[in-house]
Amino acid sequence: MKLPVIYMAAGNGRRFASRARELGEGQENKLLFSYRGKPLYRHVLERLAQLKSLGEDIEIYLVSQYPGLLEESRELPVIPVYSPESPRGASYSVRAGLTAAGFSPEREILRSPEPGCAFFAADQPELSLATIRRFFASIRENPGGLIAVGWGEEMGNPCYFGARYLPELFALTGDRGGKAVLRRYREECRILQAQGEWELKDVDVPPEEK
Repeated sequence: MKLPVIYMAAGNGRRFASRARELGEGQENKLLFSYRGKPLYRHVLERLAQLKSLGEDIEIYLVSQYPGLLEESRELPVIPVYSPESPRGASYSVRAGLTAAGFSPEREILRSPEPGCAFFAADQPELSLATIRRFFASIRENPGGLIAVGWGEEMGNPCYFGARYLPELFALTGDRGGKAVLRRYREECRILQAQGEWELKDVDVPPEEK
């Protein structure tokens, strides 16, 4: 059974947009900002698409509030998920992805033999193919568990929630995302070590500033 992979490319990126205006940058949407020759959101998405083409048993759901971003990704093996309520907070993007993947609060998932869901963030362009492979291997070893790629004791993205945790993701409100559930069950979460802290860095401001 395919593992649902929810790729979160729906954020507002207000800090990035504010700094881009200060610097006079033409592109204020950080997901579309050119980073090392391609839009920021494409880096990890293309690595996931590559793994899918190589036989990784995943289904990729691209969640975004931006129709243009969804449209330009149609050549990739992804399922576009338009999420117009995402500006109201991360919980709306999470629910949009879970619903597109076929889950619902009413569905019997607590004892389901099906896999849960993996979540990736679109603003971590340095996340390597090797680490993504190890992440998927860890899920196969413990499909009912809770896993986060991290560094030391720090939990980061991507992360995986076994089926029994999904009702708590549906219950999230406002701008609370999956990290709230990870923190609640920290003792149950396996932290898969990244190759380095650099893999987990997200792009919060235009890279030219750094």
